[in-house]
This record gives sequence, structure tokens and C-alpha cells, in this order.
Amino acid sequence: MVKPIRALLSYFSLLVLVSTLTACGMAGGPVKGKVIDQTTGKPIEGAIVVAYWQGQVPMPAETRTTCYHVESTTTDKDGTYRTPFWFALPQTVMNPKIAVIVYQPGYDHYQGPETPHEKRLTPFTGTREERLEGLLKLLDRGRCPSAGKSKKNFHRLYSAFYEEANSLAITAKEKEFARGFEKWAEDISKRDGKNREENYTP
Repeated sequence: MVKPIRALLSYFSLLVLVSTLTACGMAGGPVKGKVIDQTTGKPIEGAIVVAYWQGQVPMPAETRTTCYHVESTTTDKDGTYRTPFWFALPQTVMNPKIAVIVYQPGYDHYQGPETPHEKRLTPFTGTREERLEGLLKLLDRGRCPSAGKSKKNFHRLYSAFYEEANSLAITAKEKEFARGFEKWAEDISKRDGKNREENYTP
């Protein structure tokens, strides 16, 4: 009879622990998947993957959707990725959802169907100007104003944007445009996530 009692006590202890964690903070991850070249079907190694958590925050008159946490990683030789598990102080967030950005120089996001754990990229075939514009649009997706210190996990992505934009830039205006990405990366690095990203646009 002792063993069932111990098992029951262990079960209730686990319930208390889970309830305490839920009350004291928020957690998420890991986010796992694979990145594939749509044209060749082969895995893409070294692609940057950024996962960010979004949810609805109650406001006095209505709810507002916001991004509140960011994690980043790169794909291995098999094209697979796995973001780390994270834990943060509590926030009042409802209906949490996860969005994923995948970036590889010279590639564009595939517009066809995907599975939840499989991302496909296709070689970019547009002009230099179109590519620079595309990087800016991708940057617009990579904003997380309420992410706090986890904003620093955008640093790898912003730095990669700068490297590609700078390699494409020819005119003085384009070079200044590329420099904007570098400023974002530097700002995040220096301020440990507390940056001025809302006030600067490349």
C-alpha cells in the first residue's frame, strides 16, 4: 500500500510544480524542422532560422497582437534545425503562436505548400534592386518590439542581411541602405536587446 501512496504523492507534487512554473513564467520551444532547396530537393546547410512567439495582450479597450520572444539557430548539414528551450518572466499573453523566418543568401522563400516542420527555399532569380527590396521586406517580418533581451537573437539575421546587401550595393545610396542593416545589428548587440529598432529604417 506504501508504493501507491508514494506514487500519488509524486503525482500531486508534479502538478504543483507545473502550476508553479505556469504562474511564475512563460516558456517555449524547442522549434524543430528542416530546410530544403525546392529545386533540387537537397537540404540547405547554414540557413538562418529565427522563431518568434506572438500573442494577444489585453488592453483597456481591446486586445493587441504583439511579438514577445525570439530564438535563433542555423541548419546543420542535413538541413535540420532546433531552437533552444526558453523560459521568461510572466506576461499576460493569450493565444500564443509561433512564426518562423528562414534566410539563406541568394535564396527566396518558396510560395508553395509546406508542412509545419519543413521549410522550402528557392534560388532567387530577380534583379539586384528586387533583392535589396526583398531583404527590407524580410526585415519587416523580423521585428519583435516586446521581446526584451531576446531581441539579441536577431543579431545573426541582421548581420547576414548586411553582408548580402553590402555585396550587392553599387551606388552610394545602396551602400547607405546596406549600412542600415549593420546599424541594426550593432544596436542590438550593444544594447543586449534594448534597442531603438522602432525608430530606425534602412
